[in-house]
Amino acid sequence: MQKRIETAYTKDRYISHKILLETQPFLKNETNFILDASQFLRENSKKDTIKNTEKATGIGVRG
Repeated sequence: MQKRIETAYTKDRYISHKILLETQPFLKNETNFILDASQFLRENSKKDTIKNTEKATGIGVRG
């Protein structure tokens, strides 16, 4: 019964979201902003900011 309720709730959310997108589409500026933000995140997530060190140490490790 719980699974049926969850499935029905998910379908209702999907349908209401789809109707919202069809009746109130994004403005062109908002769409461009979202695309710019996703491009920015894609570019910055590719950069590796971890630098190699000569001597690796672990915090809290005794040896």
